[in-house]
Amino acid sequence: MRTRIASFLFLAIACITGCGLLSRPTEGPQEEQARFILLNTLDAWKEGNTDKLPGLTPPVRFQDDDHRAGWQLTKYEMIEPVPVIVPYQDVNVLLFLRDSQGKLVQKKATYQVGIDPITVQRSDN
Repeated sequence: MRTRIASFLFLAIACITGCGLLSRPTEGPQEEQARFILLNTLDAWKEGNTDKLPGLTPPVRFQDDDHRAGWQLTKYEMIEPVPVIVPYQDVNVLLFLRDSQGKLVQKKATYQVGIDPITVQRSDN
């Protein structure tokens, strides 16, 4: 009886993990593209090159109130270790910013990445 229960539990666990019920979603082409867009947009902000985003082919539209206010991005970290970035869904990022007076500020931001047209929009402002 114990062997049957152990076998049943083993098969159930194998099915659940094998079917993906306990695993993280994997990245497909749109998720890879969304990750690329978000990271490159944040890198452009950090490097002071966001003015070049609209001129890319295809153009990238970037909307962030702190960026618009002139705050400088000094560093950023993804809040989840390696999040799958799904287009049009919230992505949480920890921003390290410098305001116009030079004060360093840390903020949690939520972005959404659009694929068509290509947009990175902060949705927590």
